[in-house]
Amino acid sequence: MKSILFFCLFLLTATFSYAQPQTKKIAVYVLDGIVATGYVDQGAYLNFTGPNVSYTRGKSKLIFGMLPSLRFKLDTGTTKNSPIFPSLGVGLTYAYK
Repeated sequence: MKSILFFCLFLLTATFSYAQPQTKKIAVYVLDGIVATGYVDQGAYLNFTGPNVSYTRGKSKLIFGMLPSLRFKLDTGTTKNSPIFPSLGVGLTYAYK
């Protein structure tokens, strides 16, 4: 946990240590337009940025909000779940450009 916090602090420090003046903007969005994909445990994930509060400085953006996602996976065991499963998470997202 300490290494994750240190890495986040490093990203924030590296992002905000420019010599030129940067534009700063705090905004609230219902949909932000960021889509991310992933592959874990023989299943794919499709994540979106939902309602959030974001801080923009230059080309960097720090987002705190809800992250709705869809899981695509065919179960092979005795328990069979739906092949498409929606979920909702909350957390921080960092985006560059």
